[in-house]
Order: sequence, then C-alpha cells, then structure tokens
Amino acid sequence: MFKTRNKLTFLAFIPDSYQIPAFSLYAYSRKSIYNYYFLTTSQKNALYAYENNKLVINAGKVVGGSSAVNYLLYYRGNRRDYDRWAALGNTGWDYDTVLPYFKKAENYEGKLSAEDLPYHGLGGPLSVSNSIWFDLSKYVFAAAKEMGFEKIDPNAKKRIGYFLPDYTIKKGERHSAAEAYLKPTLSRPNLSLQTESQVIRILFNNKNRAIGVRYMQGGRVKQAFARKEVIISAGVINSPKLLMLSGIGPKEHLRSVGIKPRVDVPGVGKNFQDHMTLHGLNWLIKMGPNEVPAMSFNTFLSPQTYKDYKEKRTGRLTNPLALVGVIQRKLGKEGDPEMSDLIYHFFQAPYWTDRGILHARERLFKDEVYQDYYAPYEGRDGFDVQIMLQVPRSRGAVTLRSKSPFEPPNVDPNYFEHPDDVEDLLKSIEFALEVGRTRALREGVNATFIDRPLIGCKHLPWGSDEYWRCFIRAMSTTGHHFCCTCKMAPATDPMAVVSPRLRVHGVDGLRVVDLSIVPIVTSATTNAVAIMIGERAADFIKEDHGML
Repeated sequence: MFKTRNKLTFLAFIPDSYQIPAFSLYAYSRKSIYNYYFLTTSQKNALYAYENNKLVINAGKVVGGSSAVNYLLYYRGNRRDYDRWAALGNTGWDYDTVLPYFKKAENYEGKLSAEDLPYHGLGGPLSVSNSIWFDLSKYVFAAAKEMGFEKIDPNAKKRIGYFLPDYTIKKGERHSAAEAYLKPTLSRPNLSLQTESQVIRILFNNKNRAIGVRYMQGGRVKQAFARKEVIISAGVINSPKLLMLSGIGPKEHLRSVGIKPRVDVPGVGKNFQDHMTLHGLNWLIKMGPNEVPAMSFNTFLSPQTYKDYKEKRTGRLTNPLALVGVIQRKLGKEGDPEMSDLIYHFFQAPYWTDRGILHARERLFKDEVYQDYYAPYEGRDGFDVQIMLQVPRSRGAVTLRSKSPFEPPNVDPNYFEHPDDVEDLLKSIEFALEVGRTRALREGVNATFIDRPLIGCKHLPWGSDEYWRCFIRAMSTTGHHFCCTCKMAPATDPMAVVSPRLRVHGVDGLRVVDLSIVPIVTSATTNAVAIMIGERAADFIKEDHGML
C-alpha cells in the first residue's frame, strides 16, 4: 500500500479467511464462503478421471484475494520468464527491473547464504519463511543428491536443483496481501474498505474515460466515483468478465450476449494459461519407529499438535501442504541450462490420506476411479509425486454466458489443446520413477511404487507410452496458477488488453492490476508474481499522478 493523500476506496466481497496454514487445504472446499467456484467447460483432451471432464477451479472471494486462501507457496519463477515479457514489448518488465519490486515486498525470515542474500528483501511488508523440516525430507533430499542435483534457493540465482519451498507465513499464521498491506493501513483517513460488495459494471463518460463503478451491496445497487482513475483487481476470471460486462472485449462476442460494445478489444478473456499438474504417481513407504508422517489423520487429530500450535504457533499446523521436497529440472540438455521445464513436488499426503474428502470428491474426481485406484491404500503411509509443467503451450479462454453480472462466465482452460504439453509430461514420468528407485528411498523408507492400472487406461499395456498418455489426460489437473486473460502488450499486439503501464487499451482512466495482465505464465506458482505486479503498479500510479 503506497502512501498518498489521495482518497482510496477498496471494494471486496468477504472480509476475512483461514489463518492456520494447515487448514489452507480446506479453504478450497466447496463449502467455504471464501472462494468463487468456477466449473470449467467439458475438456475434450483432459480431465478424463473427472465427472463430465469438468473441474472446479477456485479464486479468492475475500479481502486479499487468492493470497488469503491459497497454499501459501512463494516462488518467483525464472529470470527468463520476465525477460520474455520484456521481449514482447513490455518495457520495464525484464528481470533486472522487477527484482527490486520482489525485494521491496519481501521480509525474508528464513536462513540465507551469502550467495542468495542479494536476491531477497529483509524489510518489506510481506513475511516469507522457510518450510518446517519433515522426517521424509532427508530421504527425498538424499535421493535428489544421488541423482546428481544440488540444493538451491529457487528464488535466487540457481534454478536447477532440490529444495524445500518458502511460504507466506508470519509467526505460524498465513500472511496474505491483506495482512501485509491493507490491515496496517485501515486507520488512514483517506482509505475506505467496503466489504460484501460486488462490482457489476465500470462507468464511463461520453469520452470513454472511466469515472467510477456500479456495485451491489446488501441487495442495493450503489455507485462509487473516481477523481483520478479506476483500478480493477478482480482476478484472472472476474477481471475480463467485468471488462466485457462494461462493453470492453471482442465485439462479436459482446453482441452475442446482448451487450453493446464500447471498445473492440479482441484479447479480453483470451490467452488463459495454467500449469497442468500430473497427479497419481504414488509410493508406499515405511517410516522409522521415531519418524512422524508429514500428514495423517492421527497427526492432525493429535492433542499435542493443537497444543503446539495454540501455545507456540509451531508444529504440523504451521505447514500447509505436507510438501517434503521439490526438484526442478530440465527435460533435455538443449536451451538455457538454467531454465527448468518441470517441477516435481513430493507430498507425503497422497489422495487417500483424507479418505478422498478434499482432493478427490471436492474436485469432482470420479468416485469409481477413487475407489479403485486410491481407496485400497487408505490408512497406509506413502507419498506422491506431482509433476508440474512449467511452460505450457495450451491456451484457453473466459467468455460470458449472458449479460447478467451474477451469472458465472464460461471458463475453458483448453487443457492439452497443444499436444506438446502431453508429450512433455510423458517425458517427465521416467525421472519420477527413477527417483523412487534410488537407494536413498528404497533402503531408507522401503519406497514401493504402486503400479496399479488406472480405470479407463487398463486396455493399454501398463507402462507403455500409450498407457501413460492416457494416464496423463485422465489424472492431470489444475496447478491453481491460472493467468493471462487481460494480456499486457503494446497496442500493436492484436491480443493486447493493457499497456506495459497496465492501462486498458482504447479507454482512459482504467487499469487492471492482477495476474490477468501476465502475458506468459511464469515457471512457478503465481502468488509472489501477483504481489510484485501490485508493487510495480503502485509506482506507475504515483508517477502518472505526480506523487513520486
């Protein structure tokens, strides 16, 4: 939050969210009031293990947005991600320019080497801390080292290697954008926060300048007017929706739902990107007598677990994911040696850990698939490896169903529309199996891969390329890192929606500041990127209004 004497008004839906990190898993429950739940369109190339080939995807419906309900991971991505943005004509978005904004936002509370220190901030508003250590982590780390990898800080110079992730956690509690930026400033006389409010349209004058917004609050239609500009930060799905409801978007699509086009901007809602993530590679393990699983019902329900958290804000409840290790690697030897293609997340919480309550049934995973593939292992200790495709090629879209602001839009991720995405994941599987065969995991915890054939793919020879392609199309799902539906690019790009200073093309007085402006998804989780975009936008706004 930048300091200014100008008046700022924030409109948000729900006031607060989950603060205990371990409960972040359940913030995505469909019973939670803190989320929007968007049902994707049926996917012809993916989600075969899900009901009607559809998926529920979430976005924060709360002050702080998705930073208040996400899994708290803090990855920035690769230097090359931002240099690619700049190469598209987005001046001021190269890595050397955005790194100071990452550092400005960050208050790193973990341990840093002298080599990694220059890449981190130590006094910013957003607390970032190390993961707690798990007993299984030492075996995963030993396996990665056995495979020839070195330990790295993924947010510093090196990108190929193994590590435990950082999280946006402060003193054992979630540290969202609202906690970091908004709550410390609520006493300012020039700041107004209106909750339980849904913006339904942007208001313009006859010169195509945004002058305010119309919103619903308590069943009543209200309006808020801007003296300088309107800033939209409604997220990857709702920002393009709001632009289109206001007449900014592909003109033929707007007319098809009864909206009079104000400005023809073909790229609004296009360019949807997400990290497809392969699930279902599972191992059974046997921990030592004094070793504790990262997550289990017994651990969760233990009185000691709650005592540790209540009294000292320590223990298992301070970690959101049971993520016991991560490996980043390249697919081949060609190209940039420091540009990784794949992230392997090692979770000591396979889908059967919670009896399929959250990860399976809440996500519309077919019950017959769960019962056949996962249920036989309920109560057993194990881990799964989830493989995230860092540089997807498939592109989807967000479109309107109608001109009603209260009807959710169509969300078509178009997963695996590009065949290379399937082929890249196919090439990734053997490495995961090799890690499972290392001496560190075999002898350390008796890791045994579950080679159970998947329903829907049993007609194919297990382990063949044909089987794995079927498996990938069935078991891959969202990485929760969608972006890019209001693409940032110069006006010469036919799909551009906002300029490099985040102003909407074709109108005045309107900016978009959220992950929808990203032109190409970064090679990591996206929360840190969203925070950086906010910091960058703050300087643009101050510069443009003479406040610097």
